Amino acid sequence: MVRKNDLMDYYREPLPDKTPGSKMFNIALQYEENGLVDEAIKVYKDAINEGNLEAAINLGVILMYGNKTDCCNAAGLFLYAASKGLSSGYRNLAQMYIKNILPGGNEAAAEYYLKAANMGDARAQCNYAIMCKNGKGVKKNSAEGIKWLHKSAENGYYRAQALLAEMYYTGDGVYKDIDTAVEWYVRAAENGSPVAAYTLAMMFLEGKDIERNEQFGKQMLDRAVELGYSKADYEAGLIAESENDYVKAVYLYSEGANKGEPGCIRKLYDLGYYDRADNVSSVSLNTDYETE
Repeated sequence: MVRKNDLMDYYREPLPDKTPGSKMFNIALQYEENGLVDEAIKVYKDAINEGNLEAAINLGVILMYGNKTDCCNAAGLFLYAASKGLSSGYRNLAQMYIKNILPGGNEAAAEYYLKAANMGDARAQCNYAIMCKNGKGVKKNSAEGIKWLHKSAENGYYRAQALLAEMYYTGDGVYKDIDTAVEWYVRAAENGSPVAAYTLAMMFLEGKDIERNEQFGKQMLDRAVELGYSKADYEAGLIAESENDYVKAVYLYSEGANKGEPGCIRKLYDLGYYDRADNVSSVSLNTDYETE
């Protein structure tokens, strides 16, 4: 079965009827979701023949990670989609170089990220920014990295917004500006960054570098919990426990423990819920920033 999370872009939702080849694409997607990959491949090809670019991306991913691996054809499909205006084609090509599926390494990856970035692809803009900032695949250029990170953030990409917020908060490559950092953290949290929501929560709950605001801090902590961040489960559990709401606390600790949060596992032991603590992993599964 296709490992859909290995690439940045994979079209998981049915397409609107007016999209060229959408009927074939949606049938292929359904086949694939039901594990009928061979049937999906055939119908994706029909969709591509009808001009559907998303089908080219999905078929490329299948060829890379399915049972019938064909990386050259996958790369060709990504290039085809990109040449027709779908920036995710270039972005997926960059991932192939990052993962050493194709020879060329970080230099080739940076080239294709830049192509996608110039097409307005916010994720590619963020990834290219990180490569510039770290000197990975391109000559280190912090100013260029910050420029692309700003573009990505302005285009609504939450990881770029969270990274930009962190830079303003710490003064990394920019003038330290707590107010600007908070603005970007808020935008990132609203757009789905669990790290941004958690960072805001702790800033306002602790009054760290900013006036304490317990109500807003709890609101952001709830947002981080909603987004599945295990550290937020732990902190929210502590608050619930301090308010004598042990049912809520145990629920939050259990959620965090299931994600591998050590603090939550310890709290379950402390509260006597040994069976729950013994049945969870000790490895944290949290990831937020995309660095490749």
